Amino acid sequence: MSFLQIEEKEGWYLIRPNQLDESQMDDLQVAVEKLEMGDRRHLVLSLREVDTIFSLHLTCFIQIYKFLRGIRCGFYLVDLAGSVRSVMEMTQLDTLVPLSDTYEEFLSSASDLPEVRPVTDADFSVERERGDGVAVIRLHGWCFHESLATLRAATAGLNEVVLLLGDLQYMETSVLVEMAQFGVQFRLRKLRQSIAEVAREKVLEERLIIEH
Repeated sequence: MSFLQIEEKEGWYLIRPNQLDESQMDDLQVAVEKLEMGDRRHLVLSLREVDTIFSLHLTCFIQIYKFLRGIRCGFYLVDLAGSVRSVMEMTQLDTLVPLSDTYEEFLSSASDLPEVRPVTDADFSVERERGDGVAVIRLHGWCFHESLATLRAATAGLNEVVLLLGDLQYMETSVLVEMAQFGVQFRLRKLRQSIAEVAREKVLEERLIIEH
């Protein structure tokens, strides 16, 4: 893949795309999955040539993060334009993928990179609370598509649920879309702005009522 420059470093791979259009996201993900990580326990992606990122970029980054996490490898983004960092922070993806404004900044802490643990059920949890005539459920951690079974089980048999999202670090877009099909009336409270914007963008507000 000619648009990718892949460098082998001691402890990680460094990928430097000379461009990264939305049409190249699948190729990037395939390239990552083909890497033989071996003793290299981390992947560093430079976005030096990227001025703007869109939803397909974010989806790709999430998939790469989950793939690498599954094999206990870390994922880092470096060389960020201000606009790219703003999108990452607004969507809370910076809670998943560490950001460095420059590769040199990443190098300054590279000798002390944390060991990556595999994804476990502890990454996402559901806490039932007593409400005034309605079920109240508080979500914790990171809610990926794989968390849907847990969420569905927690809301089974309920007609209306107040969902408290203040302790949720991140929620994948597909989770919101699937929740709207549960047959449950959700009232979302204490949610981050990015989650509210997704609900509005996907026209999900009939089943996912946003309450501030």
